[in-house]
Amino acid sequence: MARSNKLFKDLEVRNKVSRNGFDLSNEHFFTAKVGELLPIYHRTLMPGDKFRFRLNSFTRTNSVNTSAFTKIHEYFDFFFVPYRLLGKQIPHILAQDVDNPVVATSQTVNKSIGTSLPKIQLSRLRDDSTTSLPKLLGTKKNEFGFYRAILTNKLLNHLGYFWQSTKGAKENAGIVDDFGNMQVDKVEYDINPYMSLLPLAAYQKIRYDYFRNSQWEDNVPYNYNFDYLSNTAIYSLPASSSVEFWNNPTMFDLGYASYPKDLFFGLLPDSQYGDTAVVESEVSTAQSNVSIRDADGVVIDSDNIDSFTGELWADMSSYSDSLRTQFDILEFRKARFAQHYREIVGTGKKSMKALISKIYNVELPRELTDECYYLGGHSNVVKFSDVDNTNLADGNDVLVKGKGIASSDGDLIEFDADEYGIVMCIYHAMPKIDFALNNAHFDVLKVNVDDYANPIFDNLGLQEMNILYLDNTKKNNVSQTPFIGWTSRYFDYKTSIDVVNGDFRESLYQWVAPLTPDTLFQYSGTNDSRPGIVLDYKFFKINPCILDSVFVTACNSYLNTDQLDVSVYFSCNAVRPLSYLGIPND
Repeated sequence: MARSNKLFKDLEVRNKVSRNGFDLSNEHFFTAKVGELLPIYHRTLMPGDKFRFRLNSFTRTNSVNTSAFTKIHEYFDFFFVPYRLLGKQIPHILAQDVDNPVVATSQTVNKSIGTSLPKIQLSRLRDDSTTSLPKLLGTKKNEFGFYRAILTNKLLNHLGYFWQSTKGAKENAGIVDDFGNMQVDKVEYDINPYMSLLPLAAYQKIRYDYFRNSQWEDNVPYNYNFDYLSNTAIYSLPASSSVEFWNNPTMFDLGYASYPKDLFFGLLPDSQYGDTAVVESEVSTAQSNVSIRDADGVVIDSDNIDSFTGELWADMSSYSDSLRTQFDILEFRKARFAQHYREIVGTGKKSMKALISKIYNVELPRELTDECYYLGGHSNVVKFSDVDNTNLADGNDVLVKGKGIASSDGDLIEFDADEYGIVMCIYHAMPKIDFALNNAHFDVLKVNVDDYANPIFDNLGLQEMNILYLDNTKKNNVSQTPFIGWTSRYFDYKTSIDVVNGDFRESLYQWVAPLTPDTLFQYSGTNDSRPGIVLDYKFFKINPCILDSVFVTACNSYLNTDQLDVSVYFSCNAVRPLSYLGIPND
């Protein structure tokens, strides 16, 4: 037997890595509307990078009517999106691990490791051909009635794909007019390169992981994952006939944050978390003698039960003993634990990491999760202050106007990258929520004993939310749709809402920015089986138009109606596995 030694072990040749510090700081001036999720910073990271972020911000509002009784909270949040979440092969492509395929395309064929990353040609994103993105979006509007093509242009501008004005050939015009015609000069390219789709996909991944209301809004991986692309990695825009694709949010759509959860914006779509477990048991033929009667005791024929609209009750005397003998306690136990499991699965955030934590009480390493990482962030408050204008004909008159200003210094955020990915900062602003509703106070509807809390039933389950607590106008079909969602039992004993009354709802409306019935229900849906108000994910999104009463200019699709002017300085210092000068030093 030959003796083994180090001579015959696999040879590993390692790179001699340089490590140097680099100043990647920069300043970004931008405008925004409340609710918009705007990517204001992004950089590609490689394994071994060590980044330190700190930001300083200054925000000024556009012209406002008054020194309004409202506040705007703004948020700067940093995320890291590993490229493996956008495509399983992307890290292998970047490392050129060509001999180690990780994806199969059939029972006998592996997908080879290519050299191309997800990409699209610039002309597909901005020219005026019928197959370009602006033309395919056309005059389609988002949940707030804004042109999606205009907002897509804004998103692409922020991510650095290009700059294209939305002012166009006429004042206040955008990329498309009401007839789907382009309103910008025809673009002529000196170079028409391919553009990486990874920053766009990373933005969407962050949006779906951290800004999605998972109880109402589905995850849509095809808006950020590229596992389906061939080795050429060229992304093709679906044809205009793909109605399901273009009528829903795409990878190119600007997203919006949701209102913070409260009594109304914390409503759930189902009577409980998860599906309902049912106890199954056989019932004896003794039940055939059961009679169904109306309130006067008159027997109702079984053929007419479906059309009967009065009060029904059942004579149970003939089958109570049979029911007791046929009910299987084991079935009840199974249903009980099945129900518990479904509640575990249905509550909270819907992700593999959250599910494993709830079932096994084990925290998965972040590398095994299917979510991007939240690195930290900073919040700030924009407050409105008085500006007295005495430049009037009558020197004794004083016109009170207002302005909103905020400035802040963020905390230090540090991150060490151990894989390929992209770091991105998302900005969004959120108004303080007040309500000016045509609704009923909790206490004025307590007319029956069951309307009052009873601790015995406190843990019975979720409680239906009556639409009367939100709105009581005839247009909302209260008689047909008495309940709009589910919330915590005895919620009326556990919470309150901020309200607006008096002249603030009439002549002084410019001093407040409340949610009104028109704002709340303008974008809620209906269906055939349940006429009236039916909430969907759009109901929970922050509508920039909520501040129209405060600002001089009302919101529309275009940049000149943005409400906030923001300056942010990103102090970014990085230690990277790269040489400083990039020339040989041996």
